[in-house]
Amino acid sequence: MTWLYLQPSPDLMPVMLPLSGSRRIVYRTMIELRTLGVLDLRDGNGNEIRSVLQQSKRLALLVYLALASPRRYHRRDSLLALFWPELDEEHARAALRRSLYYLRTGLGREVIAGRGEDELAVVPEGLWCDATAFAEAIDASDRSRALELYRGDLLEGLHVAGAPGFQDWLDRERLRLRDRAAAAAWELADAAEHRGDGGEAGKWGRRGFEHTPDDEDTLCRVLQLLDRTGDRAGALRIYEEFSRRLTLEYDLEPAPETRGLVEAIRTRPRTAEPGLPKAQPVREPSPHDSRLLAVFPFAVRGQSRLEYLGEGMVHLLTTTLDSGADFRVVEPRALLAALSGGARREIQLEEARAIAEQLGAGILLLGTVVEAGGQLQISATLYGVAGEVRSRVQSPSHTETELFHVVDEIARELLGALSIGPAMRSARLALRMTGSLDALKNYLQGERCIRVGRYFDAMEPLHRAVQADPEFALAYYHLAAAAAGCALPDVAREIIQRGYAHRHRLAEHDRLLLDAQRAWLDGEVSNAESLYNAITASYPDDVEAWFHLGDMLFHCNPLRGRSAVESRGAFERVLYYEPDHIASLVHLARVAAIEGRRKEALHLSLRVRRLSPEGDQSLAQDAFAAFTTGDEEAIDKVLDALRRARAVTVGVAFSDVALYTGNLEGAERIARTLLEVARSTELRALCHVSLAHLAVSQGRWAAGAQEAMEAERLDFTQGIEARALFAALPFLPVEPEELA
Repeated sequence: MTWLYLQPSPDLMPVMLPLSGSRRIVYRTMIELRTLGVLDLRDGNGNEIRSVLQQSKRLALLVYLALASPRRYHRRDSLLALFWPELDEEHARAALRRSLYYLRTGLGREVIAGRGEDELAVVPEGLWCDATAFAEAIDASDRSRALELYRGDLLEGLHVAGAPGFQDWLDRERLRLRDRAAAAAWELADAAEHRGDGGEAGKWGRRGFEHTPDDEDTLCRVLQLLDRTGDRAGALRIYEEFSRRLTLEYDLEPAPETRGLVEAIRTRPRTAEPGLPKAQPVREPSPHDSRLLAVFPFAVRGQSRLEYLGEGMVHLLTTTLDSGADFRVVEPRALLAALSGGARREIQLEEARAIAEQLGAGILLLGTVVEAGGQLQISATLYGVAGEVRSRVQSPSHTETELFHVVDEIARELLGALSIGPAMRSARLALRMTGSLDALKNYLQGERCIRVGRYFDAMEPLHRAVQADPEFALAYYHLAAAAAGCALPDVAREIIQRGYAHRHRLAEHDRLLLDAQRAWLDGEVSNAESLYNAITASYPDDVEAWFHLGDMLFHCNPLRGRSAVESRGAFERVLYYEPDHIASLVHLARVAAIEGRRKEALHLSLRVRRLSPEGDQSLAQDAFAAFTTGDEEAIDKVLDALRRARAVTVGVAFSDVALYTGNLEGAERIARTLLEVARSTELRALCHVSLAHLAVSQGRWAAGAQEAMEAERLDFTQGIEARALFAALPFLPVEPEELA
C-alpha cells in the first residue's frame, strides 16, 4: 500500500492517508491551544474542548508536553514526579494513563504520541500553541508578531493542587516568557524612536513596562521615553497608577529619584494651545485611538422603572474598565453630550460609529438590557470603529439585585477581548462605586440634574444616595458640588469631609477629582489648581475637571491678583466635548461681558435660557438679558419673578446685572424691589448688603456704611461680613475704632 503525506496549510493537521481505489483526499484541521493571557482550547471546527479545560491537571499536562524542553519526548517517570508526587508508582501510572485517555478522547489520538512504553510527546503538526508560536516569532526576530500573541502571563490564574514540581516549572516559564515579551517591546520602542516615530515608540514603551509593572527602573525608562516623545500626560498617568499601586499594596512610595524625575516632567514649561489657560498641558486624542473605548447607553427593553440602566451601564462599565495605564474610556459626559436626541433611546451602530470617530475612539461598545418575568439579561457587543464585531458578551438571566456581579463578569470578558495585559486586569478589581441599587439610581438622577444646571434639584437624590450607601464616595463628591452650586459653602465643606473618609473606594481618576474639590473648598486654591492641571493633563477629555478648573480660576483669580478672564480656555475646552454645558456657557457669557463683548455675552445668555428653561440659572439669565437691552416689559417680568425666588437666585441675578451689564441703576432696582416684598430677615439683609455694595462702588461710602449696618441689624453674619470687607479696602476712610 502507498501512503501520501498531506499538509494543505500551516493551520491544518497533516494526515497519512492510504492511496488506493478512489484516491480521496482527506485532512483534519489542527487543534488550537491558547495559554498567554487567554486560556482556550478548540478543535478544528472552533468548538471548545471543555473536557480538558475543566480539569486543571489534564490541561497542565497537555501544556507541559507542548512547551517544556526538550520539545519532543518526555519520560513518564519525570511526568509522574511532576504531577503525582504523593502517589506510589502504581497509582501514579494509573492516574497518568487516565489523563492520557481523556486527552486523546478530547483532542484525537493523533495529537499525543508515544515512543515505546516510557516516552510521550505532543505531535507539533497536531497542536498549534500560542506560547510555542510566540517563542518561534521571537527567535525569528518577528517581534511585532510575537507581541500580538503575548496577551498576558502563561496559564494566568491556573493552580494545580498537589503538583508543586509543575507549579515551580510554571512560575519559571511565566517569568521567562514575560521577560522575553518585555525585551521585544523595548527593542521595538528603541527602533521606533530611532526612526523618529514618537507615537509608536511610546506605544511599545508602555507595552514593555506593562510586562514588568513593579520594576521602578523600567518605570523611569518609560517616563523618560514618553517625555522625550512629547507625551507628558501619558508619563504622568503611568506614574500616578504606579504610585497608587505601590501605596495600596506595599504601603510604600516611589524612590526620591523617581519622584524628582516626575516633578521635572510635570513642571517643565510647555507652550499652551490657543484658547487654553496658560500652562495647561493638553493632549488631544489621536484619530481612531485603538486604546480609547466609547461606551454608549444601553437600550433598555422592559419596565419603565429600569430606564436608569441605560445611562447606568455607561457609568458602571466606565468605572470598571477605566483604570489601566495604557487604556481608558471616553469620559461619559463628553459622550452623552455628543448624542443627539438624548440618551434614552436605542443607539444605532452607524450613529455610534460617527460619534466614536468624532471623539477619537477606536473601539465602541453597544448593548441591551432585556427584562422578562422579573429577570434581566444583558448583552454587549464590542465593535471596531469600522463597524467590525470584536467580541460579543451575554449574561445569563439574573435578578436586578445581582446587577453588580453581572457587570463585573461582563467587564472581565470585555477586558479579555481587549487584550490589554495583566496590569489592567488586576487594577479593575479595586474599582467599585457602590453595592446599593437605590444609591446608584439616586446618584444617576442627581448627576443628570447637575449636568443641566439644576443644583437644588440634585441635592435631594444625592442625599438619598449617601443615605442608602454611607460609604458612596462618588455621591458625596457630587453632593458637595451641588451644595456649592446652591451657594452653601459650609454644607459643601462638611459633605466633602465625609466623602474624603471613603476616598479609598474611588479609582485614581475620581480620587484626584475629590482631592482637588476638597482643596478648593478648604481655600487651598493653588493646590487645587495644581491638582486640576494634573487631572486635565492625564485625562484631557474630563469635562468635569476642565469645568471645575475654569470655575475656580473665575471666582478665585481676582482674590489673588489675577484676571477671571484666564478661565475662558478651560470653559471653551468643556464646550469642545460638551457643546451645551450650561454652567460653562454661563461663565463664558460673564467673561465676554468683562472683556466688553456685550453682544456675545447676550447671545450666550439667551442660549443658556433656551437650553435650560427650568435650570437654576434661567431667572438670572432673564435678568441679564432684560437689563442689558433695557427692555422695560422684560424688566418688570423679571422683578415680579424675583419676588418669589430663592435668596441665592436673587443674589446671582443682582450680581450678574451689577457686574456684567454695567447697569448699576438696574441692579439697585432689583435690590429695592425685593426689599419691599421680602419677608425673611435673611433675604432683607441680602438686599441691604447688595445696596451697600452698589453705594460703595459709586463712591457713596456713608450710604454704603448705613446699608451694611441695616443688614447687620437683620442678620449679624451678613452685615458684619460686609462691613469687614469694606473696612479692608485701602481707599475708604475707616476710623480705627470702626476697624476694631
